[in-house]
Amino acid sequence: MSATTAVDQTLVCNIGDVTTAVTVSWTSGDDTPITDGQGGYTITPGAVDGTTNIQESSLTIDAATLQGLTTTSPVIWKCAAKSSQYPDSEKSEYKDLTVTFLTLGLFFRSVCMEIEKKPR
Repeated sequence: MSATTAVDQTLVCNIGDVTTAVTVSWTSGDDTPITDGQGGYTITPGAVDGTTNIQESSLTIDAATLQGLTTTSPVIWKCAAKSSQYPDSEKSEYKDLTVTFLTLGLFFRSVCMEIEKKPR
């Protein structure tokens, strides 16, 4: 995923093949747990879509938090799921959500190159 630090960004973790909502955990790339409402993060657990049996949990990171990150290389956040119905079950492996941040100069260069390629 490509993003900018100028506005809030939302990542979505799709948990498939579920009929009952699961508990979703989010961490930063260094495995530090993320708590809803703290440090510029908002977690939406999501609900199971009865048609697709997919639960979409989202992590929204506010622009101020993004601007405080080192974004010269891709940044990773992770999500994992644990059954709410079977509390003794194991949590799934964390899955990486990797974000590459665009810089304004690179964005303008890309747009200009695209405009030059179009026939006149």
